[in-house]
Amino acid sequence: MCLSTQLCILVLTGSVLLSIFSSLEATVIIDEDQVLEAKNLTWLIAQEQVTSGEESLLRNFKEWQNNSDLFYNVSYQHLAGTPSQQKKLLTLGLCSKQGIHLMHTLQSVFKSSSKRELMYFTVVVHLSDADPDSLRQRSFNISRIFSPQILRGQLLMIHTPLAAYSSLENLKTNMSESFLNPTLFKQIADIAFLMNFAANLSDYFLMIEDNIHCAPHFITDIQRALAIWKERPWVIMEFSKLDLTGKLCHSRDLPRLASFFLYYQNLPPEKLFSSFHKMLGQKKPIQFSPSLFQSMDFSIYEDFSSDNPFHGEVSSLKPEDKFQENNFGKPDNPPAFIYTDMQIFKDYLPEKAYSLEEEDFFWALEPMAGNHLTVALEEPAKIRRVQVLTGPEEELVFLHGGKVELGYNPSENAKDCTYYTPLGTLQNGKFDHKMLYKEMENRVSCLRLVVTTTQDDWIMIKHINIWTA
Repeated sequence: MCLSTQLCILVLTGSVLLSIFSSLEATVIIDEDQVLEAKNLTWLIAQEQVTSGEESLLRNFKEWQNNSDLFYNVSYQHLAGTPSQQKKLLTLGLCSKQGIHLMHTLQSVFKSSSKRELMYFTVVVHLSDADPDSLRQRSFNISRIFSPQILRGQLLMIHTPLAAYSSLENLKTNMSESFLNPTLFKQIADIAFLMNFAANLSDYFLMIEDNIHCAPHFITDIQRALAIWKERPWVIMEFSKLDLTGKLCHSRDLPRLASFFLYYQNLPPEKLFSSFHKMLGQKKPIQFSPSLFQSMDFSIYEDFSSDNPFHGEVSSLKPEDKFQENNFGKPDNPPAFIYTDMQIFKDYLPEKAYSLEEEDFFWALEPMAGNHLTVALEEPAKIRRVQVLTGPEEELVFLHGGKVELGYNPSENAKDCTYYTPLGTLQNGKFDHKMLYKEMENRVSCLRLVVTTTQDDWIMIKHINIWTA
């Protein structure tokens, strides 16, 4: 594993690995220039070591999978809902066995999502009750409360008959002896059946549990992460510190992942996710923080901080896992030279956008795609946060399309930089980015706002704010 200007996170070693999983690239380099723009997410990479046992597991698992017919005869009982005819972006899958918080979890999922966000995902609930009466009653209660979501194809409920579990009881796995923990086996089998069912419903699969709260607009945060990582191979992303909740994978990997759960069943499910991504060459977990989900099972306390994504709700994360946002205070805006190639209106000069005075702003007439406003710092600085505000939106004078870039290696005249890297795009004329740990390693010399959509009217750039370390 390498930690340098470029960070390698996927390394497949040996010809055996290449032959088994030829669909994955042997080496994946992630430029630190390409960074996550999702609000309130921090990229954390935890160091892990590669072991020769993983290569052995690869060979054994591949041979076992070729000789096992695990899901061919599995028939699911559809309790409610019909799969959408069109593939969604994301499936949220959860297993529930008499979970007392399931209703609250589903309410949180749907209430945390806008009408637009609801179009991108489906929730699949795998009810694993062994008692038919309990299964029938829970299914009825959920269908009654969430009938609108069921009718719109946003919620499906399934059940796997006991016969499917019985067929796995004598399954030969990687262990030399039979399985000794029926409770753990049932949990692992529940998840495996759920993942197998969801394999063709969407492009991605997100595992959650039946006792969680969701951060507002968590779907948008995940979409932004996926957009940044679209061209980079990865196996598992993690959007929570909880054991199972927040594990995201490609749906195309679900049949193999489901088989892996049944093969390597002497580990808890959360360990199986990490074993799986290491087996496929992602040696380090890709984690985002703060978490987008929190559990209802910890000791309850109230947190009504406005910085908490769960503002106004009872929060139940451990104190050390609370959703946090650093207290940045007021912006610094260190001394800089500001210039633009946009047409300036009267004396509303570009440097007014960089002023910390509330009443100052910059007017530009009919900006064209490719125009820019550049802030060249007098001295390179480590930046903690960048904020760009245009508008106001209601007066239609905001920048409709724009992106923010960071510049490095000042030019000879110290009024520009020799190269720039993308930081993110404006949404409705606004941009607010808290820097990732990796981004803060290098000192920044320039900040550039680039117009990406030509507008036939003027725009107001109210503030460009910088917080330095």
